[in-house]
Formats: sequence, structure tokens, C-alpha cells
Amino acid sequence: MGLTVWLLAICITTVGSLTPSASLPELNANDKSLHLLNYSILSIIPALTFGWTRKGILACLTMVVLGLGLEFGQLYVPGRSFELNDILANGLGVLIGLISGSMIRRLGGRKIC
Repeated sequence: MGLTVWLLAICITTVGSLTPSASLPELNANDKSLHLLNYSILSIIPALTFGWTRKGILACLTMVVLGLGLEFGQLYVPGRSFELNDILANGLGVLIGLISGSMIRRLGGRKIC
């Protein structure tokens, strides 16, 4: 189940990141906070599933690559732009998700997803 939820979250992130800004709803939230939250979720799922293992860390690190790729992809999307601060927020979110998921898994003593 964890893998399915993770893949769905990746798909939602990809579509949302590459949708022209005119097509997106207006959100009353800080853009960087949304990046941080989104990438925390994207990395907490594999962290809960695999823990602080090679597989879990690698899965979380792929989210950094995803974020970087999507930022570059936004260069070609109307109304969207490449922002270094978005990449930093994504990376921090991945770190938070990896650490949080691994801690929750360790405290629980078993796989959650």
C-alpha cells in the first residue's frame, strides 16, 4: 500500500508542478511552505515503509531529484518559473520527511505502510 500511495503522491506533485499557473486555484499559503510540506510527505512515505535503510534513503533522495527536475520543467510552463528557494524548500522537506518517518517507524517498531 505504501508504494501505491507514494506513486500517487508523485503523480499529483508532477501534475501540479507542471500545470500552468493560470489553471491552478489561488491558495492563501506561502509557496515555500507548500514545497516543504509536499516534499516532507513525498519522503515520509518511503521512510515509513523502509526506515533508515539504503532503500529508504535512496527513495527519499530521488525526491530531491524529482524536485530539481520539476523546477527545470517549469521553465517551459506558462506562468511558472525556476526558483532556487523552491529547490531548497524541497530538499529541507525531504530531510524532514526522512528523519520523521524513520523516527516514527523506529518508535513503532514495525512497518507502518
